[in-house]
Amino acid sequence: MNSVVRAIIYNPILFWRTGRNNVATQHTMKNQSKNKAIAIFEGAQIRRQWDEEKELWYFSVVDVVGALTGSTIPKRYWSDLKNKLNQEGSEVYEKIVQLKFVAKDGKYYASDAADTETMLRLIQSIPSPNAEPFKLWLARVGYERLEETADPELAINRALKTYLQKGYSPEWVNQRLKSIEIRKALTDEWEKRGVKEGLEFAILTDEITKAWTGMTTKEYKRLKDLKKENLRDNMTNLELVLNMLAETATTEISEKREPKNLDENKTVAREGGSVAGNARKDIETKTGKSVLTNKNAKILRGKILKKNNHQSNIIFRGGEIKKYMRKIISIIFFAVLALALPGSVKAAGLANADNAYQAIVKIKTYSLSVDSALIPYAQGSGVIISGSGLVLTNYHVVSLTDPLDNSDFPTVFQICVTKAIEQEPDCNYAAKLINQDENLDIALLQMQSVSGLSLSDNLFYLDLNTIDNTAIGDKVTVLGYPAIGGDTVTISKGSISGKSEKYDEKWIKTDAVVSFGDSGGATIDVNGKVIGITTAAYSDYLGSLGYVNNIVSLIGWISAHRQETPPASPLMDRMLALVRKQEEIKTSNIFTKDYPSFTITKPADWDFTYANEVSVRVAQGANEEGGDVSFSLLKKAYLMSKDNIVPEIKRAFNAAGKSSLFTITAEQDITINGYSGKLVTISSLGEIAKLYYIPYQEYLILITYQYGTDDQDKTVVDGIINSLRLKSTSQTFTEVHEYSNATPKFYITAGSDWAILPRVGQAEPLLIMSKTIKPAYVLFSVTKLSADLSSLDNQGYLDYQLQKIKEANQIVQAIDYKIDVVSSNAHYKLNDELTDVIKIEEIEKLNQSGEPLTYDTEYYIRSGDYIVHINLSVYGKDKAVYDQAVPTFNELMQTLSLKELKALATSAPTSAAPTTSANSAPSGQTVVQAIPVKDLKMYNRLKGKIIVRTQFGGAAYYVHPDKAVIYYLGRPESAFAVMRENGIGISNANLNRIAVSVDNLSGPDTDKDGLPDLLEGAIGTDSKKSDTDGDYIDDKTEIKSGLNPSGAAKSSVVANYSSKHLGKIFLQIETAGEAWYVNPQDGKRYFLGRPVDAFKLMSKLGLGISENDFAKLIGE
Repeated sequence: MNSVVRAIIYNPILFWRTGRNNVATQHTMKNQSKNKAIAIFEGAQIRRQWDEEKELWYFSVVDVVGALTGSTIPKRYWSDLKNKLNQEGSEVYEKIVQLKFVAKDGKYYASDAADTETMLRLIQSIPSPNAEPFKLWLARVGYERLEETADPELAINRALKTYLQKGYSPEWVNQRLKSIEIRKALTDEWEKRGVKEGLEFAILTDEITKAWTGMTTKEYKRLKDLKKENLRDNMTNLELVLNMLAETATTEISEKREPKNLDENKTVAREGGSVAGNARKDIETKTGKSVLTNKNAKILRGKILKKNNHQSNIIFRGGEIKKYMRKIISIIFFAVLALALPGSVKAAGLANADNAYQAIVKIKTYSLSVDSALIPYAQGSGVIISGSGLVLTNYHVVSLTDPLDNSDFPTVFQICVTKAIEQEPDCNYAAKLINQDENLDIALLQMQSVSGLSLSDNLFYLDLNTIDNTAIGDKVTVLGYPAIGGDTVTISKGSISGKSEKYDEKWIKTDAVVSFGDSGGATIDVNGKVIGITTAAYSDYLGSLGYVNNIVSLIGWISAHRQETPPASPLMDRMLALVRKQEEIKTSNIFTKDYPSFTITKPADWDFTYANEVSVRVAQGANEEGGDVSFSLLKKAYLMSKDNIVPEIKRAFNAAGKSSLFTITAEQDITINGYSGKLVTISSLGEIAKLYYIPYQEYLILITYQYGTDDQDKTVVDGIINSLRLKSTSQTFTEVHEYSNATPKFYITAGSDWAILPRVGQAEPLLIMSKTIKPAYVLFSVTKLSADLSSLDNQGYLDYQLQKIKEANQIVQAIDYKIDVVSSNAHYKLNDELTDVIKIEEIEKLNQSGEPLTYDTEYYIRSGDYIVHINLSVYGKDKAVYDQAVPTFNELMQTLSLKELKALATSAPTSAAPTTSANSAPSGQTVVQAIPVKDLKMYNRLKGKIIVRTQFGGAAYYVHPDKAVIYYLGRPESAFAVMRENGIGISNANLNRIAVSVDNLSGPDTDKDGLPDLLEGAIGTDSKKSDTDGDYIDDKTEIKSGLNPSGAAKSSVVANYSSKHLGKIFLQIETAGEAWYVNPQDGKRYFLGRPVDAFKLMSKLGLGISENDFAKLIGE
């Protein structure tokens, strides 16, 4: 017996249930039904209520009077008649009762009512031509309930007929009746789980509604301008179907999970609602229209009646109704199923001026923090310009460069697609960088769906207006995600205020509001075409102007690059994992972190926010005055204990130059679920903060919190903090004691008293922490000398640094801080190799009291065009601690070398990391050692690729395509040696069958055509001419277009040739043995060039791999 039939047989009255009863104001009906309904007499609505004990209908007297008399003021007519009946002592008057009926304003008011018998007698006193038809009608409906009890199908038939007579379409009626059955099945399930009818039913209903609509029930009703009216009676066909899907899914999940309390039921309700929510988002993506509308019953019925007026008079014969009802289950089931499956709705496409917002995206630019965590660095806007997800934006939105040499940091992007103006965008997409141009301030991204989450690959996009036909005064619209606009898309209208040409580009000025975050978004004309990319805004006291990069200045660049294949991002796997995690925690009350391994539990009505890999926030939705808790991971160089907490806090303040601004006023030992830590009180500029720190593995877990206004959430916040559960893990941590740097070259070894923390970025490549003298640490930084500084000798550079200290002291006096130079030496001997370095000893102190904050020893070492700066800092006022640290620091400095890069004995958290030995080869010779692979299944997936251990300083490895081994690419020399040793000789004829990639190139470029000189020598073009064959197309463009840059001959590229050689390294036996790598990601060959070029290329082409997967690969 299916659920629909079961519900009809055992719950025949459910089809009339629309709300709870109200107690009569004068006449008490103890067994008055909870059910209210409306009956229709010749188009007039007659309100009625059923008394279950007496099995009688009670009808609104005023409604009956109005139906019989046609009076516009039936209340006055009845008032006069009632007074007359009272004066006559009529028995009818005595049988009139008062019940509360819903009025037009949605509120309930007491009104006179009478049962069927009384009403039949009452109408004898009302002269009306409708009296006799009304008597027959009244007699019939008066006995409906008794008949329905004996034959439940009659209830269905009459419900159908009533809704049809009210003007609803047959399709809508089918769905409405099915929704009642589904709702009853859900409430039965809730009662089975101990949920109380009334408030708790309403709470769970609200959770379902929020999950599938993004609005509370109250907000949804407000959208439809409803008060007391039934929400489902005011839904469109599509809204009803999705609501049914949400409630059906909730019932099914509940039956499977068997929730034990209200919180668990709320979780189930959200999960069930999310099923329909995902279907709604998919429909909106593919139709370009919002599913949720302000249409209510009045509008819906009006449209249906206007479109097909005869429907209100449809008469169903008994057999037809039965036949019609038999179709309900199958029709609705397949309708729900179709809407829940992707691809069943009309696909998206070219947007116009009305729905242009659906082609606008929010872009979140991610890269690695100094501690190798994936974090967002920037946020801006973009516009989709193709149905395949090609996104146009500004260079400054997506670029992230190393301050040392302006080289690009590896980046990856989260893309949030606009579905509706009033809703937050769908952030379940990622993207790779195709190309970018700093001078034009433009970039192209290729969107990538996230398996199981992204709702569609068919996206709305906008056309580009490639003709500069705009004029001053033309109306324009700016679309984007400015910070001041919150989390939803912002649309600002204005006019073109002017035009200009600057930096060899055309610009459009507009008075439309432009703000931070709009960068990269679209400015469109009245036809919905993109006329420019919103780039900047300028304002003063008199007003503001937005500056738009005219699309005609960009179209050439866009056309040249839009067909390119984006290079693989080593961070993509981590980006996809982060997006999946963000979606997962929307429907879970438990947050789980794999490493370091821990869990956090929250109440069902609070939310997790997981914006990066190292922190999670818990807060209660939109309650701006409520509390919140954040858990953050602070990575260190060695295993942490409770005793490290306060020293590490002080070290962090000191490293940030803020020692004078913060004071630790109290520390208290605490325990959370068996793990020891501290509650530390910190004072800064009159503010007090209390922070929890828990040591775990090589991390400190920092817990920041606030209880909200008037401590309203103290109990909840404390509960969340105490829900932290640290879990054991098989992953081990190994300290790093050797480090080798590429640019500039240096090498250092740390003894057992020190531990090295490699950092991402060339400007500050490593931090060395003392394990025995906790206030002591050493920071390495690198700067590139300007032309002016390059000409200085040691004394000149020392004088330059001393002058900077003097200027700094003048600036920081206001914050009670100063630097005293104790001694300086322009020609200090650091060790036997480095005999002429610059040394400065300093004390950082409070200006007024003179109390020391930090003791420093700094070395400045010249290496070509670079300065390597080494800074020993020992914080605290006790000089004896500094004196104790100096000898161990001097011992550490004896291992520092700039002459050559030595092979690393070990520099990773597992013994299988770099395994070459410094003693395994003669000085100056680089050793290449293979590390065997154990997991062959993983090897087959990775062979030929470059893998990057992104959780450990970006260590890169080459996975040999045939030998089941990997090679460590620790530095330029080792990367180059690996490439050479594993290279296979190839003729130019065969090599030319493989397309050349012109991405990620580096090296000297004489003709400035974007092709390094060595590459041009390898492919046979002229390194002194940007257009070797003189055909007015530069060499780089011809190569990218698959043309021959050296003449009219056809390109030798063979489409499928490279597929047989993916991951291999080829050596050009006819051209000085130049090396090429065939990238498995795109099948193109990449030029390896010089050692530094090969190293940079390998790092950029690498795929990220977690420490767990790396350990599996090599069998640890």
